Amino acid sequence: MLDATATALMLMVLGWIYYGPWQDLCTDMTRQVLFAKRGRLFDFAADGKLSFDAQNYRTIRTYMEHSIRYAHELTI
Repeated sequence: MLDATATALMLMVLGWIYYGPWQDLCTDMTRQVLFAKRGRLFDFAADGKLSFDAQNYRTIRTYMEHSIRYAHELTI
């Protein structure tokens, strides 16, 4: 009886960790990576290697901003 209770309690704790802090951590890490990549893209354009008005720049930047905004909705 004690083993079943301990197992159930452990599964509840693991479920709470997975659906709580772990997902928040993954979202934060994903956003951090995307912010860094967006910063590198900006530096690339600021160095004159790509125009800020170029369609490629706008498309990539828009995609990254969309990904940052909705990172919390990502699923495995």
